[in-house]
Amino acid sequence: MRTIEINLYKFEELSEEAQAKAIKNHQLHSEYEWWDSIEMNAEQCGVIIDSFDTYRGDISLSFKWNPQDVANGLIKFWGEGTDIGEISKKFLADRETLYIDYSTDKEDELVDEFHSDVSHYFLNQLRDELEWIESDEYAKEYLSDMGYDFMEDGTEY
Repeated sequence: MRTIEINLYKFEELSEEAQAKAIKNHQLHSEYEWWDSIEMNAEQCGVIIDSFDTYRGDISLSFKWNPQDVANGLIKFWGEGTDIGEISKKFLADRETLYIDYSTDKEDELVDEFHSDVSHYFLNQLRDELEWIESDEYAKEYLSDMGYDFMEDGTEY
């Protein structure tokens, strides 16, 4: 039998160089579905994110409810004063002015514009989330909060 002793450190106890190594290793191995919470929140409001590519700036989404219910769901979930709340309120107000002549092409144009605005909003949400989880600030916060143990050189134990 042999006994081996090693010193373990919390992230905050590491040298700057070791912290940088720990951050880099974390960022290289952070392969999880970071977009899940955004997709789930969208779906609760009737928005289905079918696919997206934050690098190319592409997103495909659909509404599982009628656009008015989606707009009301977005307002209820995120609030009236938020960007998506304002987009939704504008859509509902504009639609109300067209209500008298419901069958016009303007209704389709309005729905298309709302769909485009919602698409841009969620693409920006996804971009912001990806930027955050790829940041050093996020890695530092995550590694500190999770209480991981590290060796002196910043290698995770």
